[in-house]
Parts: sequence; structure tokens; C-alpha cells
Amino acid sequence: MAACLANVQRGFSALHHSCLTYFHRPLISSFVINSRGCACHTDRASISQSIFEEKRSSKQWEDSLFSRPRSPRDNFRTCTIDMPEDRSNKLHRGELRAKVLKRRAEKSLYPPAEISLHIIGSGAFGAPRALYMLAGNSSYLFNCGEGAQRLLCEHKMKLGKLEHILVTHLSWENYGGLPGLLLSLHEMGLPSLTLHGPPDVEKLIERAQSFVKINAMEVLKKEYSDVPYEDETLIISYVPIWGGKKEKDGFDDSDLETTNYCNLEGRKRRRLNTHNNAEMRGSGQEDALKIKERDMSVAYICRLKPRAGSLLLEKCLDYKVPTGPLLGCLKRGEDVTLENGTVVHSQDVMSPQDPGSLFFVVDCPTEAFLKSLMKSGHFQSHMETSGLDPSVIFHFTPPEVMGNLKYQDWMSQFPKSTIHISLNRDSTCLGNREVYRNQFKLNSLDPVVFPLLKEFPSVNKNEAEILSPLNGSATSVSSKVLAISATDGVVQARTLTQFRLRPKMGLDFSSSIVISSEEALSEIPSNESDVNVRDRVHESVQAKRDSDTVITSESQDFPRILFLGTGSSVPQKTRNTSAILFTIKKKHHMMLDCGEGTLGQLVRFFGLSKTWKILTHLNATYISHLHADHHIGLISILQAREEAFMLQEKPFQPMKLFAPQPVIQWLDFYNMHFESIDHLYQAHDNALLLNDNETMLKNVLESLGLRRMQTCRVSHCPDAFGVSLTDLKGWTTVYSGDTRPCNNLVFLGMDCDLLIHEATMEDDMVEAAHIKAHSTVSQALDIAERMQSKHIILTHFSQRYCKIPILSQSAALRAGIAFDFMQGNCIPMDLPSVWDT
Repeated sequence: MAACLANVQRGFSALHHSCLTYFHRPLISSFVINSRGCACHTDRASISQSIFEEKRSSKQWEDSLFSRPRSPRDNFRTCTIDMPEDRSNKLHRGELRAKVLKRRAEKSLYPPAEISLHIIGSGAFGAPRALYMLAGNSSYLFNCGEGAQRLLCEHKMKLGKLEHILVTHLSWENYGGLPGLLLSLHEMGLPSLTLHGPPDVEKLIERAQSFVKINAMEVLKKEYSDVPYEDETLIISYVPIWGGKKEKDGFDDSDLETTNYCNLEGRKRRRLNTHNNAEMRGSGQEDALKIKERDMSVAYICRLKPRAGSLLLEKCLDYKVPTGPLLGCLKRGEDVTLENGTVVHSQDVMSPQDPGSLFFVVDCPTEAFLKSLMKSGHFQSHMETSGLDPSVIFHFTPPEVMGNLKYQDWMSQFPKSTIHISLNRDSTCLGNREVYRNQFKLNSLDPVVFPLLKEFPSVNKNEAEILSPLNGSATSVSSKVLAISATDGVVQARTLTQFRLRPKMGLDFSSSIVISSEEALSEIPSNESDVNVRDRVHESVQAKRDSDTVITSESQDFPRILFLGTGSSVPQKTRNTSAILFTIKKKHHMMLDCGEGTLGQLVRFFGLSKTWKILTHLNATYISHLHADHHIGLISILQAREEAFMLQEKPFQPMKLFAPQPVIQWLDFYNMHFESIDHLYQAHDNALLLNDNETMLKNVLESLGLRRMQTCRVSHCPDAFGVSLTDLKGWTTVYSGDTRPCNNLVFLGMDCDLLIHEATMEDDMVEAAHIKAHSTVSQALDIAERMQSKHIILTHFSQRYCKIPILSQSAALRAGIAFDFMQGNCIPMDLPSVWDT
């Protein structure tokens, strides 16, 4: 080990003399990785004294974190409510809120002239299911799968106009992105939002407010009913589709489990039964069955309101109508008489009225819903040519149900002019364009650390022409292609495909996500100076790797790290929220935090087939605290992992979950009210690993390939933890989670081999970092020095930074900057160094 680290140090020292900068180039991002961030030596006694002084001098809210007695209910509430907030954020949000209210007050009394439907999430494995409708100053979102907000922001879908979210069925793939999206909308100053969907859809949001702070935004509930919803744009009719026994009033709350999962008793029971979730729930499984018996989906029949034709000025001139108020009368549909006695009829100088087209959104989750769908009378009047034909039907129905002969027969009863578009796993489009472009640029610097992504949104050559459902003729769409799925007559969704409803109706493939490798490579600078930079980096890295002759066995290829998310708070187009895949040894993976969209990140990096294998070997997940950007992707990982075992015909093994009590309580709540997931994991409270208590889980740790796992409380929010992981060879990795500079963490990680520390803000934002309980770059480096860490990589950067935070040269020499899809061996840290000379 000593020889290995010595080689690492010599290799990086040589690199420092040959690396140049790409810091603020628009096309190639900068990154810096170094081997050592330690200079001073701090003994453990002085650290213990510092911890005592830190606690004594902390602010009041921080005191509550360490010393004030709190009930578990307080734990849930204070994770967001008691967190301090920068006053400038409130002022900025107030300004945005005023603008939104002003725009809503200025809405036209007439239906909008332009209305279009945009596919945001195609429903591919790892991608969200989401359909966005733009209509003047309003917009509507049908379903909001995990990762939807990232796509909405990347493709500039004008979230400030969003007023309605319509959920079809209570499953995570339909609303897993809601908590994160609501947080973003709240920060944008949105005053209110209306949520449509099945009974109890609002319960998810009510409980999620324990970790999603949206107290300044009102979420209104419009439950399905026989009375349609109507506004200035459209009329929405709700069609219930039952998957089992029909109940007149939907869910009956009196039948549901009434256990308070935040009470102290429940907390103790969880700790005593960490290996058997079902025992703690007692009769919960019976209640879950009752919920499934009354399971329902809601289909939406949407009709645009008619819009009067526009005034044809050329015809007005033919009739010699003078400019002035007479033109206004004609536009309002009134006939006018000219001075010469000529009567001009409004219909003679107006274009035809747009009667308002019709579209459906249908979700038949399983074959159990088919009987109810077939018998629904709401669709019968639209199955024959009667002037009420739907222009398009969007199917959120899974492929296995769409392939059912009953479902195909139901589809065939609609007129041939109706277009069918499916948003399900038959699609392969993950929707993100920028992540591929960014990875191509990073790959040009080091293909080992930044390998090309596997699932690339390209188009096969034999798909140059397709049969257009609009007119039945072969229509060339160049490289912008929407493939026809195996189900005859169904168009498979691709992100940013549009269906225009007004003024001209039809499919528009021109913006669909398709990117070629040639296009991405063409964006990499090719002038002489840039080529020289890349060449010198390649030579330096290769020289360093050639000198590392100590790597001779497979055992020294591990542990390995893969950063799947390196941003904070909300996902950005090139940085997703926190997630790190930590490979302890071959076929032994552990996830450190699991932000929204982590499953999609796995698919992009490994490809679909290998992702299934990775999931079966994902033995454990560690969650540092309850904030949404660190755990909201967990449910989709759990569900996909179960599917991976089934597809590979392997006996299922529950995943070990190390998490704070509030996260475990959140999963219990979701299990009781929505989908059964408690059999997918074995929960262990992070507090069990405090103060060398990890001996209680000795057998669990050995099965993970770990010698030791310890946690400490950090200074961020209640029940926030840092963790130290030591493998069987003695290599120690420390992960800070979110925290301000914290002596507990220093004590936990003394003399560690690798520290992964958050550095949310640049050094000029010390006060803001303190208020939000985060660290700056220099503060993270100071922790590494006091900890005497041999290596340090910084992560969890504020999304205000497009590529990387502003760094001083000294910081660039001492630390590593993490990027999404950056991988490397921990022994040695075989990563390049690039810094500003």
C-alpha cells in the first residue's frame, strides 16, 4: 500500500508541470484531480476539544440538532421547516411570484391561438413518463415521472406557466418526479398549482413536505368526479378505470392503517426489527391488499374550447371597410353597415371557426383494468365518425398490456384518422441531449476516467423514412425520426416530439431528440492550442499510469467509484442530484445517496443489459439524510432491482438500506398508502452505526465486503450523517453527505485514504454557505487537511455553476472535482489533473 501511494504522489507531482486549463472554455469543462490534500497534523484529543467547543458555540437551531430532545415527529418536520433560509432567496421568490400573479391576471378571455402537446419523458426504462401541454399563458403536465423536471428545464419548457398536473395512476413511475418538481416551482415563485388525479393523490405531497419545503405555494386538489374541469382553454372529463372492486367513493380512509409512523413507539419497533419490515407493519399487508382491490386509474378526455376565426384584412379591403371601430365589430362576430348602405357580414370576412380538437390520455396499468376500460361508456361516442373523433390518444399503458388482443381491439374501434402515441418501455429515448455532449468533450481529455455513455439517442439508417399516421404516405423526416412500434399503427414516443393542436394540427418530429457522434465531436475545439492541451494531458496521464506498476492483480482494481450525480438541490442538464456507485469488490456494489433520476444515470452509463446485472449486485444503499436530492431516486431503484432479479431468474435478495429514521418512515408511509415495497429492503437506522455500534451488524457488513462501517452526525439538518467505510483490505473511504465544517466528521475520518466531501459554494459565499448549512471549497479542503486525508474529491456543487465552481489555483492543485459519469480506481487514484496556469 505504501509503495502504491508513493507512486500516486510521484505521478501527480509530474502531472502538475504539464497540465493546462480549460476552466471557462464554453465547450470543454475543466476538472482537477489531485492525490493529496493534507498538510497539518491534528491529534485526536484536540479534535475532541474542538467538537465540544463547536457544540457550545453553535446557533440555536444547531443546538437542537445535537442536544435538544426531539420526538420522531419533530425529526420529520424539522428536516425542512427548521432549516434556515437566506433572506435574499425569499425576496427573489417574492419578485417572481408577483410576476406570475400579474401574468395570470392578464389572461385573455379567448382561447389561446397556439396549443401544442410535447412529449417530455418517453417512458423508456430509466426515463420519466411525462406529457406537457403548452397553451398560451398556461400549461398542463400529464404525469410527472422521476426525472421530468430535469428534462423540462433542459428543454426550456416554461415551467413558470405550469398550473395543472394531471396524474393517471398512483404509481411511482407516474408521480416520482412530483416532490422535486414542486420544490423547483416553489423556488420560481409559483403561487399555486392544481393537482388532478385518483383519490389520495394529494397524500404523497402532504407527506413529502417533510423534506420538500413548499410552504409558500398552495397545492390545490381536484379529485376525479362526474363534473368536468373547465377553464378558458379546455374542458377535461375524468374517466375512472377500475382495476378491481369498484367503490363509490374510491378509497375509504377508515379501512387504511392508522398507525402513526412518526411516533416514538414505531421508531423503537423499527430498530428492534431491522431485518423484517413486514413484522413491524403487522396487518399492513392486508390493508395493502384492500388498497389494490380498489385500485383505479383515471383517463382524461380533453376538448379544446372553440376559437373564433381571425379577421381577413384582404377581404375587408375588398368590401371597402374603413379602418376603425367597424373592424372590431366584425372581429367580434357582428355584421356592420357601411356609409353607402352595404351590409358586410362577419362570416364573409372571417376565417372559419376552430371547433376545438379532442385528445385522450389513457393509462391501463395492468390487464386487471381491461374489463373496466372495455365497459366504459365515456369512449363509445368517440368510436364512430361523428364529428367527435379524437385527434390523438396518448397511451401510458405498458407494452405487455398494449399487446393484449383486447386492448388492440379497443384501439381499433377508433377512427383511422386517430393517431396513437405510446409512452412506455418500448421506447429507447432517455431524453437528455446535454449529458451526451458533455461526456464526449470530457472523453476527449481522458477516455478512461470519462468513458462514452452506452445508451446513445441515435437513429438507425433504415429509419430514414416512416409511414406517417397523418396521411398514410411515406414522409421523409431526415434524421428526425419517430419510429413505429411493434404494435401496428402506434407511434413510439421520443422526447420533444410534438403534436400541434392549433392552429394547424399534426405531428412534428423536427425537434425530437436525436444526436450523432459526429455532431458531438464537431463541438470539441480543434484549433492548434486546444489540440496541444489535449495531447499534453494524454501524455501526462499515460506516463503516470505506466509508472504504476503496482497494479498487477484484480484485487487492486477495487474499490472503485462512479459518480452518478454531483449537483445539489435540483438536477441540472449536466449534473444530476447526489449519487455515487461504490464498488467494494467484484459483484459487490453500494450506493451512497440516491438522488432523483439515479436509475436513468445507471442506464446511460452501463446500457440496459448491464444495468440489470449491476442492480442484482447492488447489495446496499446508504442515505445520508432526508432532503429530496439525496433519496428521492430510491423507490425506482428498489422496484427496478426486483425486476432485475426476475428477468435474470435469480432468487431475490432484499437490499440492505442504511438510512436515517425519517427516510425509513417515509418508505413505510409509501408502502402503506401507495405501492408495496417493504419486501424490497432491510432497513437499518444510521444511528445504529454511531460510536462503534457497527459490531451489532457484523454479519451484514461482512456480506457487503466491509470490515467496518461507522457514521457520525454532521451539521446540516436533524438526522444528517457522514459515513466511513473500510473494506477488507483496510482501505477507508469517508463520505460527508451535506454538512458545514464539522469536527465530528474530522474525528470519524482521521487518516482516511479518500474523502468525498461536499463543496456546494465558492469561497466568496461563506455566509450563504453557513446559513444553508453547506461548505465552501476552502472549508472542505481545510477539513481534509485536519483529517489528514490522503485523497480528496469535491462534489455536490450548486447548480448556479454551469460547469465547475470558481477555484483558486491553490485549491485546483489540492483537490479533485467530481463530474457525472466520472469513474476511477481508489487504489491508486488514476485520475488526471488539469489546472489554471
